[in-house]
Amino acid sequence: MDFETMLPHLQRLVEQSMPLWDLPEGTTATLMNVSENATYRLDAPDGSKTVLRVHRENYHTLNGIQSELDWLHALHNDAGIITPQAIAGHDGKEIQEGIVDGLPVKRQMVLFEFIEGIQPSEDDNLIEPFRRLGEVGAQLHHHAIGWQRP
Repeated sequence: MDFETMLPHLQRLVEQSMPLWDLPEGTTATLMNVSENATYRLDAPDGSKTVLRVHRENYHTLNGIQSELDWLHALHNDAGIITPQAIAGHDGKEIQEGIVDGLPVKRQMVLFEFIEGIQPSEDDNLIEPFRRLGEVGAQLHHHAIGWQRP
């Protein structure tokens, strides 16, 4: 099924899955990006935001997704790198699953904290942001070398 056909089903999945987390009544979902996953910004009536990632079918295993989440936690906790943290559902799990009519298989979903930021313009002075990017890249490399997977 192509993405244009799938998008309404994914939107319905997102809307029907919101009760899996502690999201305020009236939270809305807006598609941000489609790549290997579909990513939605969830806007609560109080102005707070979160990001919901709906994983592509049969692309990563549950263990692969959990490994990524574990590394994001470790980067945040051990290396002090600002990373979006997963938000557990009511069942205490960070990875939720759901399906709606029109989708052939269950989809894994992860809700993340929203981190404010801006996309730089080509007209911006990018020397400092690229210096900082290099520092973070070095931190990531250093952390990956010593990280012991759970």
